[in-house]
Amino acid sequence: MAEGEIIYLDNNATTQLDPAVIEEMLPFLTRHYGNPSSGYSFAATARKAIDLARERLAALLGCEPVEIVFSSGGTESNNAVINSALQLEAGGKHVITSAVEHSAVLRPCQDLAKRGYDVTFLGVDGHGNLDVAELEAAIRPGTALVSIMWANNETGVVFPIEKIAEICREKRVLFHTDAVKRPGKSRCVCAIRRSIFFPFPRINFTAQRRWRALYQPANPLPVR
Repeated sequence: MAEGEIIYLDNNATTQLDPAVIEEMLPFLTRHYGNPSSGYSFAATARKAIDLARERLAALLGCEPVEIVFSSGGTESNNAVINSALQLEAGGKHVITSAVEHSAVLRPCQDLAKRGYDVTFLGVDGHGNLDVAELEAAIRPGTALVSIMWANNETGVVFPIEKIAEICREKRVLFHTDAVKRPGKSRCVCAIRRSIFFPFPRINFTAQRRWRALYQPANPLPVR
């Protein structure tokens, strides 16, 4: 191995840009740099590119383009869902999450607890697994949101998201999963509809840093 050369093994944290991604991006970093939100024709090219990206992601996930929201990162996406759920469920002061969430979810939930919300932090066993029966038992009439990550960023444990989503749907409680570590390692399809929100990453797609996308169902579960 040449001096100064490294063997990079942290692709779960971030990845090198794929040359094809660089080639796709370059025109928008050099020539088509208009603000896509602007109304003039120069911005139209950038706006069309974002619409196309949204359509491609929707096709990948099996959802509608309107259900994809781009953000600056997983932290923004997670916070947007947590705060929006509490506004949607105005009478709900209870949130359920796990004690092993990424700090992008754990810290906002800890802050909610300091602000008077009732937050249940579910523990895991010696293998990092969550007790789904304990989660179901924790849901009560005032529960506004259940937030459980899809795959743990430290242990790699994959939580039974489909089962949890089914429970939340039956209980008519909004469900959010931090899916940042899951796409790129398995097929992610929005088959669990109407109760689930999840942000997913660019990091496992060898794409540009500092963006994420959030899937939010067009018709989430109605307020109880």
